[in-house]
Amino acid sequence: MNKAPLLIRIALFFALAFEGQIYAGPGDLDPSFGDGGRIPLEAGGTDDVLKGFTTQSDGRVVIVGDESHFYEAATLPGYVLTRRLAVRRMLQDGTPDPLFGDDGLVRFYLSGYVCRAHGVVVQGDAKIVVVGEAVQYGGTSEFLVARLLANGELDASFADQGIWHSAAGFTNASLRDVVLDSSGRILATGRASTGSKTVAPVVCLNSSGALDSTFASSGVAQISGSSSFPGEAIALQDDGRILVGIDRYMTIARLLTDGTVDVSWGGTGVVE
Repeated sequence: MNKAPLLIRIALFFALAFEGQIYAGPGDLDPSFGDGGRIPLEAGGTDDVLKGFTTQSDGRVVIVGDESHFYEAATLPGYVLTRRLAVRRMLQDGTPDPLFGDDGLVRFYLSGYVCRAHGVVVQGDAKIVVVGEAVQYGGTSEFLVARLLANGELDASFADQGIWHSAAGFTNASLRDVVLDSSGRILATGRASTGSKTVAPVVCLNSSGALDSTFASSGVAQISGSSSFPGEAIALQDDGRILVGIDRYMTIARLLTDGTVDVSWGGTGVVE
């Protein structure tokens, strides 16, 4: 008996029964996310740039970036071109979260500043902390930390109506990455200029958005070397010690929880 026709019928049965279902193997794009595993994102402005993302405990995805934006300034003639921050939150399947901002998107900026986002972290209460920089028109840049409520509104209980920005005694200051410690403090690193040198600052804010005076020198630690020492990444060890990645020859520095350099780390607190 020739079994080929029977095998063909069985194959056709399974092909028709599971028509439209897509199976992906390890490393393949996830067909359950967006359009075949991809989502083209636009904040709605021009020159949109994605800078960072993270996930919430419930699996929602939070993305931060910035975009070009024109606005009419009261003190300047005509319209001013600036950059504003954009925060997007998506459900696990990649669709916009309708409970966040305007169809999953929030935009904001500081008048008189060009604002850029670089990093994001989500607190246990679902509040979103965004770090970056705010550049004064015709001036220098400042550290920028903003906190949003779970619904996307700026958190008025944090700093000045949801936004903290300061040069903290530096010039050309910018924050690139952020973490939260076990007590709820916000720790962020980046780069800043002091004199002719670029250093890696570590900014520590308490939960209300004020500099923590018990951390280093009035809330800001400074890691420097013989040459440029820009900070790029930050992480916490289980004991709360702070690791800072330096954008120079894969250098790692370590601070104690009070912001002082941990000399037990490589003898100087810096391992290159």
